Amino acid sequence: MTTLGSNKDTMKLENRRQVLGLIRQGPRSRAGLAKETGLSQAAIGNMVASLAEEGILQEIQKAPEETLPGRRPILLDLVPRWKTGVGISIDREGFEVGLLDLRGSVLGDTILLPYQAHPQTALDAISQGVRSLLERHALPPEKVLGVGVIAPGPVDSQRGKLLNPPRFDPWHGLALKEELSRRLEMPVYVEHNASAMARAELELGSPYRSFALLLINDGIGLGLALEGKIFTGSHGLGCELGHTSIDFQGRPCSCGNRGCLELYASTGAILYDARRVRPELSTWESLVDAAWNGDAFCDGMLELQAEYLAASVTNLNNLLELEAILLAGTAAYRGELLLEKLQRQTEQRLLSKNTRSLSFQLSRSKDHPSVRAAGAVALHQLFHGELFPF
Repeated sequence: MTTLGSNKDTMKLENRRQVLGLIRQGPRSRAGLAKETGLSQAAIGNMVASLAEEGILQEIQKAPEETLPGRRPILLDLVPRWKTGVGISIDREGFEVGLLDLRGSVLGDTILLPYQAHPQTALDAISQGVRSLLERHALPPEKVLGVGVIAPGPVDSQRGKLLNPPRFDPWHGLALKEELSRRLEMPVYVEHNASAMARAELELGSPYRSFALLLINDGIGLGLALEGKIFTGSHGLGCELGHTSIDFQGRPCSCGNRGCLELYASTGAILYDARRVRPELSTWESLVDAAWNGDAFCDGMLELQAEYLAASVTNLNNLLELEAILLAGTAAYRGELLLEKLQRQTEQRLLSKNTRSLSFQLSRSKDHPSVRAAGAVALHQLFHGELFPF
């Protein structure tokens, strides 16, 4: 049975989260916070005083050019270095580790590590990378808010466990949260990589509330935002667009399906098919650069990729009526070229094309997007989740 005291504590915590979440979007005045939250100015004043005393909030003043003549209003803002989030990206193409402040900005350089098929060896190296970064920035463990980890899906985020990502066999069934928690002795949170990147888009101030983020690397992930909330399915295992079929008699996939999208439209698949004709195309960048400079064959390969993607994007949009398609990952390199082709091919297929508008954009996250998204998983726990550092 819930007691009155626990109800009060829960309400206090939720009010604090709400206030911090608003300030995270941008500095606010006390009066503005009272108006937005519906709390009394006295309640806001007490809460702000407590949060300032604990070091998470600070008072700032608007610059003179931003205000009317007279006294400049005092605003409240986060103290960005109050705590630090750790971001870890685990992928088929390698690993990246970085630190973030409360605003989600990456602190200094990140550490890049080559892919290692043996999970225990890889996690040892990743953990050492985290410790090295903390030492470099003179940050003791108590200054770390938490560790966010992203990886290809399917991922059981609740248990912090990798399930069976295709072409990632040595990592299948790995209790990632447990393994890293033991090594680092810090709170660890695990999430599907594309879903984390979609959440980062929202927190970067995306103008869209309902969108699909296509994370196209050696695989294809989907981050889905619906009405400003990240959708992952009833058990967090949905949104595996790369494993929806575009040819039910097509190539067999290690997931058990046939004709999966990522077997045809991932950067790895397109590059593999291109190298069968042009062996000198050793990297995705070399293929895109050639297409950018007018190479007809390479441009045709991007056209083919767009055709495959358009089939799935059309189905997705006919089901959900999205506002935008965002492109991230390796395919975002000079991604304007692919987006133009994808937009053209999708618009030819859309239902009610005269009444629906679908925008095609590159991801807004430019600076270490994988680490930024991973760190945001930890920061999200402060503003919306289970961390209670105050």
